[in-house]
Amino acid sequence: MEVDNSFPDTIAPCLLNSYIFQPTDKMSMNLRCGAVCSEIPYCSLYCFKGNKCDFFHAKVTNAWVGPGSGVFAYDYCYSIHPALGDVALGATTASSSVYSSFYNYYPTQVNFFCQTEAACYESLVDNSPWWRADFGSPRRVTRVRISLTALIDINIVEFRVGNDTTVTNNPELLPKPTFTPTFGLEVVAETPIVGRYFFVTEPHYSDIRICDVWVLTK
Repeated sequence: MEVDNSFPDTIAPCLLNSYIFQPTDKMSMNLRCGAVCSEIPYCSLYCFKGNKCDFFHAKVTNAWVGPGSGVFAYDYCYSIHPALGDVALGATTASSSVYSSFYNYYPTQVNFFCQTEAACYESLVDNSPWWRADFGSPRRVTRVRISLTALIDINIVEFRVGNDTTVTNNPELLPKPTFTPTFGLEVVAETPIVGRYFFVTEPHYSDIRICDVWVLTK
């Protein structure tokens, strides 16, 4: 999907790679950059100016209208995020507790994200803290990506999907999540699970912080 072609300098930490193509009439820059992006892990935005293409680990949606000007300005930018089938974007959310108004309920309500803390949730220190996204109807969850996390014990944290509002009554999405290069978490499901609710929880006395949650259906 084509998106606004300018970004603030806060996108710089999300630059994964750059590539300069030799001039040719055989394939458009959009197709050439898109093909390379599909081969780069975590690439979700590519932008080009002339024959140079930059690849980013950044989420951009239809709601992003750009800063109007900035350090990163391109001829065209394309986000692959909407095509990924993110059912968390716009989902109703709830949690066991809330640490503060800054770390609120809504780490899914974001139209641009690049290693900032613009949309995060943090629980109080609690017994089995949890955060939940409600899709409104059962959806087939195949993959989950959280762009940035903190206070997370990767050996204990669980992702659960199901149709019950009680966390432990829903099956765990396996395998266990692994860290991404940008200090997030990701799971590619061994067996996709169909459910209305998605949970992030640590089943012991702890707290959790998560930023920018993607729950993908394909």
